[in-house]
Amino acid sequence: MAKADRCGGARRGRAAGGDPADLPEPLEFPRADAGEVEALLGRPPDFVVRSTPYHVVANGQDQWWNPELEFEGFDVPRYVRAAEFKPSWPLGIKVTHHGHATLRSAAPVEGGERPPSVRLVGMGIGKRWDLLPEGVGKLLPPGPGTVRFSATTTTGRSPTSTTTTRSRCCRGARC
Repeated sequence: MAKADRCGGARRGRAAGGDPADLPEPLEFPRADAGEVEALLGRPPDFVVRSTPYHVVANGQDQWWNPELEFEGFDVPRYVRAAEFKPSWPLGIKVTHHGHATLRSAAPVEGGERPPSVRLVGMGIGKRWDLLPEGVGKLLPPGPGTVRFSATTTTGRSPTSTTTTRSRCCRGARC
């Protein structure tokens, strides 16, 4: 049912002397500053990587922002099943229209090449997280590395934005 139909019906019901107890329960929305994947999986993230602050100019063209941060890594290989790309609340989310976070191993595997980058999460309007099916995960190599954020921001406001990637991992081959 369209929102206009629901609201119009509620107004007509009240005007006709209807009982407010007959109205449907109000919709509940998650807090905008809370992690959505945390609510879906019912547990907090295993690791959180927070970018450096970035100031968006109020007048200008779209801006690409690409901070790269040191990541201490893990002592064993881990699989990531879910990750969330979260611009800061409230202003950062108003200007960030898409982006992604990628993990890059700092050193080559002994006797070989550096492992490929692992895309942790992609973000767009209305989509801030990736959640893989039960039993599926992306392999994160052990050891230190860097997390690179790449985000496009639009202008019109002048906030300072911080992007956070919140990820859920599991040990072993199955998630």
